[in-house]
Order: sequence, then C-alpha cells, then structure tokens
Amino acid sequence: MNRTERRSTALLAPGERWGWEYRLEPAPAPERAAPATPPVPEPDWLPAAAQRYAAAGRHTLRYRWPTLAAAALAVATLVLAAVLGSGALALTGTGCAVLALAGVAVLVLPRRLAARHADAAHQRWLRGCARCIEPIPAPAPEVPAGRWRPLRPAGADHVDVYGGTDRGWAALLSTVAGSVIGSGGSVTILDLTGSSAARDLIRAAGAAGHRLDLLTLPDHLPAVGLLADLAPAQVGTVLAEAVHAVDRDSDTGDRSGDAALVGQAVTALRGPITFRRVGAALRALNGAVADGDALTAAERANLAAALRQVGNQTAASRLRRLAAAAEQLALLEEHDPGVRPYRDPHAQLRVMQLAGDEEDLSTGLLAQILAGTLLHQVRRLVPTESGPARLLVVAGADGLRRAQLERLDTLARRRGIRLLLLYRRLRADSTAPTGTDATVLMRQHGAAQASQAARLLPAGIELLVADRTAGRRAATTGTVRRGGVEPEPPGRLPAPPPVPPLPPHPCRPDVPPAAPGAARYAPTPEFLRDLPDTAYLLLDPRDGGSPRLLEADPSVLDQAT
Repeated sequence: MNRTERRSTALLAPGERWGWEYRLEPAPAPERAAPATPPVPEPDWLPAAAQRYAAAGRHTLRYRWPTLAAAALAVATLVLAAVLGSGALALTGTGCAVLALAGVAVLVLPRRLAARHADAAHQRWLRGCARCIEPIPAPAPEVPAGRWRPLRPAGADHVDVYGGTDRGWAALLSTVAGSVIGSGGSVTILDLTGSSAARDLIRAAGAAGHRLDLLTLPDHLPAVGLLADLAPAQVGTVLAEAVHAVDRDSDTGDRSGDAALVGQAVTALRGPITFRRVGAALRALNGAVADGDALTAAERANLAAALRQVGNQTAASRLRRLAAAAEQLALLEEHDPGVRPYRDPHAQLRVMQLAGDEEDLSTGLLAQILAGTLLHQVRRLVPTESGPARLLVVAGADGLRRAQLERLDTLARRRGIRLLLLYRRLRADSTAPTGTDATVLMRQHGAAQASQAARLLPAGIELLVADRTAGRRAATTGTVRRGGVEPEPPGRLPAPPPVPPLPPHPCRPDVPPAAPGAARYAPTPEFLRDLPDTAYLLLDPRDGGSPRLLEADPSVLDQAT
C-alpha cells in the first residue's frame, strides 16, 4: 500500500474524528528478571545449636519420672494431712512439692537456654549477611510514550473555523468530512472560496467508491436550475437578500419590500424560472418592454396587470436594481462551456463550489444566491434524532450576513445537522465558544488577528506540541486568494525556554512538563501566527481537556515521533 492509499484509508476510516492529538501515555512496565541470590556467610552456628538443644533434651529426660513421682506423692501426702490433721504428713507433702518443682525446672530450663543461645547466634549471622549484600539500584523512572490519537468535538453542534490557508482547509475538510462519510453519514459542502477547498476530499472519496454529487458554478449553471425548486416568495427572498448583501449603496431600501416585488414578478411566470426570465419579468413589471422571447404573451399580460399595482418612483428604482442583478446572473447562466455536472440524488458527498479566484459583482451575487438556496434546501430536510451523522459545511463564510448564518444555524440544529463554518478571518464579534458550540483556530494572518484569537484562549495554559509539528515550516511564498496575494508568515515555532521548565497543563496536571518528542508552548499571538498549515487549536467547552492542539494531516501517523 503506497502513501496515497494509506492516506485515503486513514481519512475514510469509520469513526468520526476531527484530527489527531499528540498525547503522552504511560510506558508499559518492562519485564524484570528475578534477582539473583546474593552471596551470604555460611550458617556455621546451626549444627552446634542443634546439638546443644538435642543434648539438653537427652540430659533432662532422666528427671522426668522422678518429677512425676514427687508431684504425685506431694498431692497424696497433702490430702492425707488434711484429712488426718497430721503436721508431719503436711511437712512431708510440702517437701515432695518442692522436689517436684525442682524437677520441672531441670526439665525446662536447659532447653530454654539452648534456644536462646541459638537465637543469639542467628541474629549475629543475619548482621553478617547484611554487610555482604549490595544495595539494589532503584529502577529508572518510566518515560511516558508519545502517541497520536484521533479526537472529535465532545458533542458540538456548531463549529466555527477561523484563519488557515487553502492547504489547511483542504486537510481539515478531508479529515472531518472523510470520517463522516466513512462512518456512513452524509456531507454537504458549500464552497465559496473559489479555490476548491474540498478537492482532496472529492478525490479521496471518489477513489474509494463513495457516491458524489458535484456542482461547479458558474460552469454548471446552464445545466442546473438553481431557482427551479423554489416558490415565488422564496425566489424573491433569495434574490432580494443577495442584492442587499452585495449592494454598497447606503440607501439599500426595504429588503422585505424588494422580496415582495420579485415574488410578484415571479408569480406571473408560468414556465421555468431562470435568471434571464426573472430579469425580464422585473423589467416588464417596471413598465419596460421585454426583449426577445424571454416571456410569453400570457406572462406579459399577467405582468401588465400587476404593473398597475406598482407605480411609485421608489419601487421603480428598486425594480431596476433587482432586474440588473438578475441580468448579471443571467450572463453567467447563458455562458455554457459544455461541461455537465455530476449529479447523484443518493450521494453521500454533495459539493457546490464556486470556480475562479476573481471576485466581481456577478460572483458575489452568485455566492449569495447559493447561500440562500442552501437555506431552503436545509429547511426541506426531515429532522432526525438518530441515524447516520449529517454534516453541513460552508467554506468562505466571511461574505455572508450574520442574520443569514444564524438562520442556517437554527435550521441545522432543529434537523440534527452539525454545522461547520470556515472563515478566513476572525469576526469582530467572535467570542469564546459556549454550550454546544466549538471553535477552531488555525494559522492567523496579521498581528491584530492573532492577538484577537489569543484572547479567546484561557489564560496561563501551555500546549503539548510534537516535534514533528514544531519542526514543520509553512510556505514562505504568498498564497493567492480571492482578495489578492497575501504573504504568509513563516511557520517556524519559537524555541521553548530551556529553564525554568514550564508548568503542567492546568486541566491535565498529571502530564509532566518534559516529554519525549515534544515540548510545551504558550499559545501566544506569535504561536498562532506561526502554526503549520494543517495544525489547529480546538476549543470545546464540553471537553475538560480543551484547548487541544490537533493535526488534520494523517501523514503524522506514518512517522513515529
């Protein structure tokens, strides 16, 4: 199995994961052989002690029967003296008792003295053994072993990703979405970056035989009816919100009023709903003559009847703006490069992506239209509390309005879908995650962004960074993005101070500061600016070990650290 196959297998293996964390695990106890018997002095005292004890026993046996006879005679004499009241018998009995006691002493004392002599000799021998035995050296402290372990958020429903590069996003999506697909779940990706952030995931999933649904816009726009499944009111909402999102004029008018105007124009249409026909309907609703064959005679009559209800100057100016936006999208719709999308209604991976890095008004409008149609697609899904996991990803969410993202988050939560939003830059209102939310911090661009990101982290913590992660360097060349060429800071991590040693992690105090193949770093703004492409910090309020430093590239598993 080559490196590419191993990487694909690791990405699509069952079990949801968001990366790999370098952890310290106790080393297995080594097998120790039984210690050899140390040399000790010979117990030369033992034969003499045994002989002395045996001799004492033999010498005292001759007094056994006389002692018993004296004891019996003493008892009999004392009994008769008590019965007859004879003093002579009492004196004789007392003498026999004294003889019996003396016999008992002769029987016991020699053996006791021999035993005490043997005990004293044994103690002297033990002291001699202690002087001969060498001290056993203390075992060396066991060094914990570093291992890469998969990790996932602890039940987070909404995850925001801030910062990162194109390569980092591609690795993160491959790891996160690939694990969901490998576990039997489904993934929907809306890629607004223009750089195909899901390219590696598409390649790996396709090679593994998973079903795909790919839509690249505007190339596939002529073959796909973005507005076909929407009701007239929904078309009005989508187009009006797209125009207001990209309109730089301070006098943007009433969004709901614009949505009503578009909905009124679309209601008059009886055929397929395309951007060209919507633009022509808006022009007709404004009193202009529709060009060409965009509208039928019946549709023109319907619009003429509706024209009498729209007569103020404000509505006319807004109709012209809405019609211009629809016609700009129609230009993209009419350009057919001859490429057909790869559609599969039962696909596990659905990707809608913008093509091209240039950012113009048409592309901005199309991005907003895609976000609006995605909202309605999610709204049509059936809520589920069990079954395979479902993941919704929006890459390049910086240009979307906060209210739009909040509606998408609400819909996703109600339908049991995990939402992953990827931002190039930290939003001004970003705060530390709470509840079922989580935050991912990738490489930050610029000192201001890095400082703001560092404020989201708890104070006074250190992160365990594997040497493989610390030694990787980021590309020094600029990365072309939709906003132009942005120089990337070098990815070299600052060297940890040798002394004094950094304290252990406050949430994991059992982890020692020193570790094999790793070092501890404070997550300073400089640290966040110098993160490697595929490394990131996961902040999960439901995880007691948060924040954690993870790697999204499975190649770290190929090389032991």
